[in-house]
Amino acid sequence: MKRASCDSFISVIPTERWPEPLQKREIKINLGGFIPKCSQMEQKILLRIIITGRVQGVGYRWNTAREATGLGITGYVKNMPDGTVYIEAEGYPDQLDFFISRCKEGPGTVEEVIAESFPPEGYSKFSIGY
Repeated sequence: MKRASCDSFISVIPTERWPEPLQKREIKINLGGFIPKCSQMEQKILLRIIITGRVQGVGYRWNTAREATGLGITGYVKNMPDGTVYIEAEGYPDQLDFFISRCKEGPGTVEEVIAESFPPEGYSKFSIGY
């Protein structure tokens, strides 16, 4: 199973105020995880997502929480009485686009993914609701 990751490095070039040896040296920082493209450093949004299909009793919530945490997305996932799965996912648009694509893959049999955008609520982590 693929997950969003960044194996590349970001180069940081020291300013001229730094001592001479550092001015000529390239410093590399491995940030790991998902790094949005510069053009997408927009404001976070909240997606309220409903997943239909055979998505309960197959590890869907656990898998969703793992994917979200790996992408730096906050919010929660929970099973609903009607057999659907409900997700509130907060992050940057590109993170959420990738997250939605992962939600469509399962586990289980996903029939439909319905998502609506809202202003962020300020979640600090991603959790599994019961």
